[in-house]
Amino acid sequence: MRERALTQRQAKILQIIIAEYIETATPVASDSIARKGNLGVSPATVRNEMAALETLGFIEQPHTSAGRIPTDQGYRRYVERLMEEDRLPLTEQLLVRHQFHQVERELEKWIPLAAAILSHLAQNLALVSLPRARASQVRHLQLLSLNEFLALLILISQETWIRQCTISFDQAMSQEELEAMARKLNHDLAGLTAPQVSPRLEGLSLPERQVAQGVERLLRSEDERTYEEPYFRGQRYLLGQPEFLQGERLSEIMLLLGEGGLWQSLLPQALASSQEVQVIIGHENPVEPLRGYSLILSPYQLGASGRGAIGVLGPTRMPYRRTVPAVRYMASLMRELGHALEN
Repeated sequence: MRERALTQRQAKILQIIIAEYIETATPVASDSIARKGNLGVSPATVRNEMAALETLGFIEQPHTSAGRIPTDQGYRRYVERLMEEDRLPLTEQLLVRHQFHQVERELEKWIPLAAAILSHLAQNLALVSLPRARASQVRHLQLLSLNEFLALLILISQETWIRQCTISFDQAMSQEELEAMARKLNHDLAGLTAPQVSPRLEGLSLPERQVAQGVERLLRSEDERTYEEPYFRGQRYLLGQPEFLQGERLSEIMLLLGEGGLWQSLLPQALASSQEVQVIIGHENPVEPLRGYSLILSPYQLGASGRGAIGVLGPTRMPYRRTVPAVRYMASLMRELGHALEN
């Protein structure tokens, strides 16, 4: 479905609502927009435009007689089309570099230092995962018949580990059919990681898809097994925000941060992404407990140590203009320092 274009005035009003809500954490009224926005129109006209934005799903009214707040869709439009990034000031860049220079080649100090610096820059919770080797890739697979409807899948990775699982088919399969299917899938899946296998499922037959899904499960299981929980810094910034003044939300975030294994399903996605910076807003999060928050993530390469992820977690009312360039800069610096470490 084609996304409807906003008029220049509607785009400006959405920008004002998002900027003011990020700053104040209170719903934004039409009178405030008309007064501060220099739009040259009456509050009534502003209200009409806000009604249009609400119909389009970019803003919502949390309470009767209240102003409006942005929706996840509104933040998405803002981040992709309306936001002008604030460049990280040169003085802050130099200070960050100086802090890393103080630890020089003490690699074990880089990760907690990066998390501490990023949390201060973003005034939110920062997370940095430990670098690890590249994601597991398919090298070769075999299929051995156990009975007409059951086969043993043996997967060998590029990293030389071997894993196996059983595949239950909905139709009878002979050993000859299994071998032919294995030859085809070896051609189609060789060199792929778990996130890269999933898009290939659509063009496969049902038995081929069942085997490919088994391959994907084995790859993900191995990848997730080796992920460690990332370093967190800046909890005080997160918990000091208005969203967490209520006890229920505070308990929720503390449980979220302490939940082991939560990031194992998120970090592989960040590391496999071709995007320099990923902005994941509210309900876009693949992990259910994170759907009340936004995540800004970027992969980094730390020399021969491997690939990791660095990012910021906060409420959807996040200062994206500053946070996105902060994450971008820190990831770029980590890559640069990792390259220098090898030379």
